[in-house]
Amino acid sequence: MEEKFKGKSIVITGGANGIGEGIALAFGKLGAIVFIADMNEQKGNIVVNKIEKNGGRIINMASTRAIMSEPNSEAYAASKGGIVSITHSLAASLQPNGITVNCISPGWIQVDQSEELKETDHLQHWSNRVGKPEDIAKACIYLADPENNFINGQNIIIDGGMTRKMIYEE
Repeated sequence: MEEKFKGKSIVITGGANGIGEGIALAFGKLGAIVFIADMNEQKGNIVVNKIEKNGGRIINMASTRAIMSEPNSEAYAASKGGIVSITHSLAASLQPNGITVNCISPGWIQVDQSEELKETDHLQHWSNRVGKPEDIAKACIYLADPENNFINGQNIIIDGGMTRKMIYEE
């Protein structure tokens, strides 16, 4: 186990389910003290622990929908675009305090293990698979690393290449 996160406090909003749960569990395995803020208090208590403050890292969750849309998704796309914007704004404001602020825009992430995916679902991605919560958790661990302070104000897209791939209906 890496010692970088042992005893460090991590706050995860939406950490009781899906991607947030995967992130919470990953930091817990690294010895971090994890706090979950979630509407599902009972599930959140099952997943994690507690927290301190002092500089650090903020990692927001946006979505690839901030940069690509489907019909009738205006409100969702706008909200995710807002997260991307507030990320670089906060990075500028908080940098004097040694706080980095970045965001991750997940693409298609399979959070329900019982979901049956077709091969065509996987082949829509250059990585030849649909994403998993662990893919997002690994990026969070990287961005939260105390030695990693040179990535700041960025939106990192984690989607297996799907938003770059030109997909045409057959």
